[in-house]
Amino acid sequence: MFNSKNKPAILLKDAAIYQQKHLILNRVNMKVDQGEFVYLVGKTGSGKSSLIKTLYAQLPLLSGKATIAGMDLHKLPWRKVPNLRRKLGVIFQDFNLLTDRTVRDNLFFVMEATGWRNKQKMQMRCDDMLDRVGLKNKNLSMPHELSGGEKQRVAIARALLNSPEVILADEPTGNLDPETSDEVIKVLRELVRSAGTTVLMATHDYHILETFPERIIRCQDGKVTEESVIEIQ
Repeated sequence: MFNSKNKPAILLKDAAIYQQKHLILNRVNMKVDQGEFVYLVGKTGSGKSSLIKTLYAQLPLLSGKATIAGMDLHKLPWRKVPNLRRKLGVIFQDFNLLTDRTVRDNLFFVMEATGWRNKQKMQMRCDDMLDRVGLKNKNLSMPHELSGGEKQRVAIARALLNSPEVILADEPTGNLDPETSDEVIKVLRELVRSAGTTVLMATHDYHILETFPERIIRCQDGKVTEESVIEIQ
């Protein structure tokens, strides 16, 4: 499973993934290299979200070894969690936008929370990220004025603000139609090509897997295994 030629962005060895005291995934061994796009697949309740939550330290890693973006997750002290999250971009299915703030202020909220202070630099960064996802004219729009695809593009722009080493995307196309889903995946894949960003994306959308083939990691029956796209067609 492991390729020693490339430096891993995500590496788990004999990791146990828990949701509270319930063991969800046992003896997880997986590696995602820097600049790689990987799908995490499995049925609802198979452990995809729990694995992603462990990787951004919403759930603690109690057993085994895991590193992401160069940080050791095993019993990571809470005071170091902000340091970890500054290296990560997280994208959710339901967008998680602040509904009472403009697109610009949604992005500013994240920058202020992660230490940005210079308003001019913040505006430049906001403009750059929105331009990158094709929304440069939407900075003063409210979330309710956006389509589902535009909301997810804002969420991607927000995730990119701090130039993350790794993007964790948890069912980012789950609420989108197929055409809009394709547009979102194209944006994420372009990040891999242009910036060398690592993307681990949880999905159960087989249309995406077939249209945009990449390496697949599957959660099933409490285990994590690898397979190729061909095997699921």
